Formats: sequence, C-alpha cells, structure tokens
Amino acid sequence: MTPATCCCGVFNTRHIARLMLPLLWLALPSKPVVAQVTAIAESSSNDSVANAMLELSSKDSQVRRDASLRLKENSLAIDQAGLERIAEHLQQEKDVQVRLNFFDMAAGLGVKAEPLVPALLDSLRKEHSSRRNEELHHDYRAALALASVGGQAVPGLKDLLHSEQVNVRAEAAMALGRIGSASANAVSELIGLMGDENERVRDEAVKALAAIGEPAVIPLVEIARNGSVAQKVFAIRAFGANPITQNAVEEILQGALESSDASILAAAIVASTNALISEERVIAMARENLGHSDELVRRSMINRLQVVSSQCRLRLKPELLKLLSHSDPSIAAEAAFLLQAMGPDVASAMIEAFAIEHTHIDSLAAAVALIGSKVSKQLVVGMQDPREPVREGCAIALGHARPTPAEALHVLGQGLSDRAEGVQLACLTALGNLGPRASSSIAMIEAELSAANPVLRAKSAKVFFQVSERNEATVRRLASLVDDESEDVQLSVIEVLHAAGPTGRLALPNVLKKLESSNRGIQSAVLSFIASHGRAAEEAALPLERLLGTATENELKLKVLQSLSQLGKAATPAKEQVTAILQSDADTILRVASLDVLSNLEMSFPEVRSILSKALSDRQEDVRRRALRAVRKYGPESRVFLVDLIPLIREDEKEDSNVMREIQRIEKHGLESTLVPQLTELLSSDNVKQLRVAIKFLGLASREEATGALSKLEELAKHSDQVVRDTALESLQKLGASTSSKGK
Repeated sequence: MTPATCCCGVFNTRHIARLMLPLLWLALPSKPVVAQVTAIAESSSNDSVANAMLELSSKDSQVRRDASLRLKENSLAIDQAGLERIAEHLQQEKDVQVRLNFFDMAAGLGVKAEPLVPALLDSLRKEHSSRRNEELHHDYRAALALASVGGQAVPGLKDLLHSEQVNVRAEAAMALGRIGSASANAVSELIGLMGDENERVRDEAVKALAAIGEPAVIPLVEIARNGSVAQKVFAIRAFGANPITQNAVEEILQGALESSDASILAAAIVASTNALISEERVIAMARENLGHSDELVRRSMINRLQVVSSQCRLRLKPELLKLLSHSDPSIAAEAAFLLQAMGPDVASAMIEAFAIEHTHIDSLAAAVALIGSKVSKQLVVGMQDPREPVREGCAIALGHARPTPAEALHVLGQGLSDRAEGVQLACLTALGNLGPRASSSIAMIEAELSAANPVLRAKSAKVFFQVSERNEATVRRLASLVDDESEDVQLSVIEVLHAAGPTGRLALPNVLKKLESSNRGIQSAVLSFIASHGRAAEEAALPLERLLGTATENELKLKVLQSLSQLGKAATPAKEQVTAILQSDADTILRVASLDVLSNLEMSFPEVRSILSKALSDRQEDVRRRALRAVRKYGPESRVFLVDLIPLIREDEKEDSNVMREIQRIEKHGLESTLVPQLTELLSSDNVKQLRVAIKFLGLASREEATGALSKLEELAKHSDQVVRDTALESLQKLGASTSSKGK
C-alpha cells in the first residue's frame, strides 16, 4: 500500500491536507508546522483550481459541472487572470448548471468578481434554449451576481434597462435596487421604467428608486408634484417603500392623503406606513377612509391598520363594526380580523354584531373564535339568545373554537332541535368542523338524515361523513340516500361519496343509476365520481357509452369522454363512437378528449399506430400535441412513429419544436429496421431539416439494411447545404461505404 492509498481508496494531496490540518493544529501548534500545513492546503487548492480550469474545456457537460463546482468552492484561490478565463468560458457555456455555479461564485466573491461583469451582463442579454421557468431563474441568479459586485456593474445594468426583453429589464432594475445608492446615476432610466407596460418592471423600478434613497428624492418629488396621476402614484409608492425623512417628501404625502383621486390616496395610505405620522393622524385617516366609496382605498386603509397598536384599533371599534356588514365579504372579513386582535374586550360587541342586518356571519364567527377560550362562555350563553342570527353565529364560532369548549357538543346537539332552520344548519356546520371530535353526537346527526326538510338532509349527509369513521359502514349508509326524493340531497350524497376515496367504490352501483338523471349537476357529479375510481369503475363503461350516444351538449360529451379515458381498456365498447368524434368536425376539445380515450384502450400496436399517425398530422395543433404525448407512452415501441414525425418537421423552429423533441427522444431507442425503406423515400424531401434527420437515422442502420439508400446518400454528400453534406458523409462512414466525393 502506497502512502497515498488506503483500504477505502485513493487520497490525493488535497484530502491529506484537509485531514492533517486540524490534527496538527491541536497536537503541534508551533508556527512553522502551521505554516507548512497551510502551505500544503493552499498548494492543493491551487492544484484543484488549475485542474478545474482545464476541465472547463471538456465536451462532457458533467465534467464541466463538477469543475465549475470546485471553482466555486475554491473561488478565493482564483486570481484575476483566472477570473478572466472563467469569464471567457461563461460567455461560451451552454449548460445551465455550469452557468449557475459561476453566478453563485460571483455572488460569493462580491466586488472581487469585477472581471466577470461583462460575461454576467452577456448572460442576461442572451436568450437561452431552456424552459421558460429555467430562463427566468437563470436571469434572476445572474442579476443577483451582478448586484453582489456592486457599483462596477451599474453601467452595464443601466444599459439593460433598455432591453426589449421584459424579464431582463425587471432583473436589471432589481439588481440596481440591491446595489442601492451606488446606482444613483441610473435614477433617470429607472424613473422612465415607472411607465413600463409590464407590471413587474414597474414594481422593480419603484423598489430600486426607494432603495437608492436620497439621490432619487429630487426627481421623484418633481414627478410627485407635476407628473401624471399614474406617475404620482408610482412616486408615492417609492417614498413608502423606504423611509425618507426630507420635508418635501412629508409635504407630498400629507397632500396625497387629502387627494380626491382614489389611486393617489390609496398609494399615500400605504406609503404612510413608513412615514412619521402620528397615531392620531392615522385614526383620522381611518375614520375618513374606512367607508370610502373606492374599494382600493378601503382595502389600503384596512391593511394600514394591521400595523398600528391595539389601542389605536380599539378607538376605531365603531367604524370597524360597521364594516362587518359591508357588501364586499373580504372587507368585512378583514374588519372582523382587526377587531378580534383587540382581544376579549370586543368579544361582546362582535357577538352583538351577529344581529346586524347583512352581517357576514361566517367570517365574523371565524374571527370571534380566534379570540380563544376567554370567549367560549359567551358563545355558549349566546346559543340561548332570542335572536336567530346570534344563535347561528355563536354555533358556527363554537365549531371553530380551539380548544373545543366542554359544553360545545351539548349546546350544538340541542341546537339541532332549534325552531330556526338557519340555526340547525349552523349547528350541523359546527359539528362538521369539529370532525371526529364530535363522534359522540353521531346518533343525533344520523337522525337528521331522515329530517323532513331536504336542506337539512343534504347538509347532514356531509356532516355525517365528516364526523364518522371512513369505513364501509359509513359508505353503505350514505349510498342508501342516493335515491332520496330530493335532487339536492342526491347531489350532496354523491359529492360526499366522491370524497370518500377508494372506499366509495362500494357505492358505484347506487351512483350509476343516476347517470340518466335529467339534472345536469347530478350527471356531472356522477361522472366525476366514476372518473375518480379509474379502472376500478369498469362496469360504468356501457352506461357511459349509452350516454355518449344520446348527449347533445358538448359540455356533457366532454365529461363523458374524460370519464371514459380513466377506465382504460374497459372503455373499449365506446371505441367506435369515440373514433368517430376524433375524425369528425367536432370542437377541438372533444377531439382531444377522444384521443385520450383511444390512447388508453391498450389496442394492438398496428391499430393504435393507424389512429395516432392520422392525429399527428391533424389540422389542429392541440390534437397534434396530444398525439405526441400519446406516442411517448409506448416507450421503445414508439420508434415506428419516426416516419410519421419527420414529414411534420417545419423550417420554422417554433412550429416544430415539439416534433423535434419527440424525435430526439426516439433516437435514444435506436432505429426500427423495418423503417429503412420509408426513410430512404424521405431522402427526396425538399425540406433541408427533414433531410438531415432522415440521413442521421439511416446512419444507425446496418450496411445490409441500408444498401438501397447508399446511392442516394452519396448524392446528398454533394448537396448545396453544408449540414446535409456533412450528415450524409457521417452516415456513409458509419455504414462503411466509400465515397467518391467529400462534398464541395
């Protein structure tokens, strides 16, 4: 065993240095030894950097990824010349992961990464061939790296603010904002972006100007005073994003808070969060604007109140209580939330508010419950209130209360016999919200399944499911209600059985009976139920086939097709009808759904190929896309579709990108030898891109298989297109054929 090896493998100098350093430091802390060990570590780090630099030229993307990762880990050991070499690699690099590693390295180096700035800017300018989300993430990381470099990146980022690409403008603005005051000379360009057509660009420009701070104040003040309404709004937002205490800014905010323009007023209310405004002024603002006619102003004011003291909100209790019956449910809910944050002191007033006409009881009850156990006794007492809305609200609140009050189940059970239907429903809702905690009340809930009022029966079916164990007995009990005389109850029960998951399969015979219902809502619920059980619902195939034949509405036909597609092979009885839809002039969405059904039937390969081959050249792009997806399902067998795909290649890359991706996938499975004659015929195509692909695949055949194509390949070796010539020569070489010409 050599000194550099052990039973676990081979250690290089870098590994030895890493192991020795902490041991020697403890055992022999003398300066000479420390210096020697440090020198070894630095030497190994330099070796690693040098090797990684060489590996950046590898054709293997994984080798380059590993090299870039090592360079990132040893970034402090890279000198300026090394960074300049990395910059050159970055400008040529196509692999996303390698670029991201370099971006992270630059971000870690900060101002030391200045030599990388041109390459980082170039990375932002270029459009890469990755997916849209990857592209956006790539640009974001490049911008973060530039922001870390700081002021040296400002001129380039400033230029990128004029880019035609939306995400580039947005990321450049974001980076300038992160750089902060050093971006001062980009203020005028950023102000120009406040009128950009893209919302995110506008937002990033506003944030950047706010982050730049004082250097941006004078031009922003000018816009806030003399600009258009939209420009004033953005300027005020910039003031609010970062506290600026200049008198001119405070003056503008005070004036904006009195503006008659709703958008300016709303922006000023939001901006006032970071302004030196007293709580007295905030209270006055709230009293003026909580009832404002403009929704944006009201919502801005409510949001503004979430960052004031509880005492301040307490003084606004009358105004907030009025909002509980606001026509906008979300504003009512926010007001209720603000009220409950004041604690038990407002509980009585909130419970009283249940009785106010038009109060949104559900959201108010949920807010009251948030007050906690201190309000539980009041809720229990409220269940005896003579006013129906109060009893209703208290019941719903008890269902939300955590921990569950000890008396809750008792009073909610009593509430099931309340004279008011609304209270009965509220008690059922509360018991449902309690779920298994209310299991001791299951007998009372089950009794409601036979209530005279169908509304109560429908509600109790859902609650019975929420409270009961999810077992066969529960499913069978609910399945017995599918034939209820009320369609509302039928619908409710079917929806509950759908939610029961696989156990609900027991109810399939009962539910299938309702497939012929004239009630479209019930039919839709049955179809969703069938689809959720997939192949386990095979007995639904014939009823679905009959319904598909009688359905006249496209919406219903679509639901039937979607359910059939989940049955797999069991849907075979509907094959003829479904094929007819695919080959008809029906709406595209129906034809796509038909293709889904057919591709799941597990037909013989020749039969499915006939169907998919036609669909691949369909007049509608959505059908073609779905056919491509279906082809993918057949794995290696999908090779036979190659000769169907090549004729679909277009000169325009945007039009044939999906086709080319599928061809690249098929290439991994190799060439199906029976396709050689058809590929040979394709060598007469006038489409250069089609020619290249056909030639390339013929090069995968054996010499014997491709004998009939050799003369045509030799002819194409003299083609006017350089790539066609090169591809033909390469294929001829693979086939072991000699050529009389190497091309022009």
